[in-house]
Amino acid sequence: RDWSVTGVQTCALPIWEEGKLPEAETTAREALAIRKKMLGNEDVDVAQSLHLLAWNLNLQGNHTEAEALSREEVAIWRKLLGNDHPNVAWALGDLTIFLRDQKKLPEAETTICESLAIRHKRLGNAHPDTVSSFNLLVDLLREQGKLAEAEVVCRKELASETKLSGMGDQNLARLLHLLADILYDQGKWAEAEAPCQKAITLFKQSAQDNPKRSDYTIDLLSLA
Repeated sequence: RDWSVTGVQTCALPIWEEGKLPEAETTAREALAIRKKMLGNEDVDVAQSLHLLAWNLNLQGNHTEAEALSREEVAIWRKLLGNDHPNVAWALGDLTIFLRDQKKLPEAETTICESLAIRHKRLGNAHPDTVSSFNLLVDLLREQGKLAEAEVVCRKELASETKLSGMGDQNLARLLHLLADILYDQGKWAEAEAPCQKAITLFKQSAQDNPKRSDYTIDLLSLA
């Protein structure tokens, strides 16, 4: 490895943090080109460079190229680590966001479903990355007006005792609150009351241990 390449890539980060996205893009493109030339097109460092450049472009509104680079990154991780590695799920999560930003919601839904399946299998149901993928899937379903499907997904997540036993009170409360929201959106007011009340109870318990969450508990109480 030539560590000067890492230096080039690292230079992009402070420029990015200063809000100079076009300058950071130039540096990120240079790092990617050097890595591909030195390491080939299917290398871990190349995947990381693709990740950085894709996010830079997406933030600048170049969603199409960001999607293309993200798909290239996914393909590299699949080849190097296998289809069910957490890095594949991570890259699929990014790709989902790039697709969502282009309003390609059905494609984004398919992509996040794969990411969620990998994370369920490899990380467990209570892992923050799994929760993030789950929440994004539900958001995509709701954005497409698939409220009935969103409800099914939520109930399925709640149904397994194995899943529930691995969740903290706060995560379970959030899931219950999400289900209540989906039921409210469908006009199922009576059905929404039970999960909402359970969520409130759990948030109250959690707030005793973490007073910083008491504000969220108050928000939940306003829904009751």
